[in-house]
Amino acid sequence: MNRLAEVSIRELASSDWPAQFVCATTVPLDRTPAAHTEAGRTAALHALARAGCDATALPPRTGRRPAWPSGFVGSIAHDDALAIAVAAGVDTARTLGVDVEGHDALSAGDAHVVLRDSELAFVGGDASVATLLWSAKESAYKAWCTGLDTDLDGVDPRDIHVTVLDQCALQVQAVGELRDRVAAIGVLQGRSLRQGDLVITLVWKLRPTAG
Repeated sequence: MNRLAEVSIRELASSDWPAQFVCATTVPLDRTPAAHTEAGRTAALHALARAGCDATALPPRTGRRPAWPSGFVGSIAHDDALAIAVAAGVDTARTLGVDVEGHDALSAGDAHVVLRDSELAFVGGDASVATLLWSAKESAYKAWCTGLDTDLDGVDPRDIHVTVLDQCALQVQAVGELRDRVAAIGVLQGRSLRQGDLVITLVWKLRPTAG
């Protein structure tokens, strides 16, 4: 069986992460795509259970994205060392996206393929910063796809602009052609977390609160 560790976002990071989000993590049994998929599914069902969902299986996919039970939204990411799923009720979350990467997986030399000029200047040759920005873009892409209930094809990663607000806080917005395609969701808020040799990013759009 997968080794499952149940934690909440607040326990993973800080009180600045939305408290209504719940998270589950597990370690894939090996490096195969099938093991990654199974670990992600296990984590997702556990996170959904913690969010109050009694589903025993995820709905079948209709595209590349995981499908979520009615009334809930979530996101899954996996690396050889970790699979993570985050879930929340749709009454509080419009959408969310999570990603996990080796903290220096994207070399500064390759970063020009996915980062904008302003982002490259911010990276300044630091692979860990380049990877952080790339991970936030991956999270944002997932969040926009989930929130719009579509697979966004032909997206240029340089049209996803990440601003690092402080040591952990992020803001992600679409520019160029992508801006109009995701306008119904718009700007995403986010946080980053370093766990050993991994970086985890989560971005989200919450529902407006009454009053």
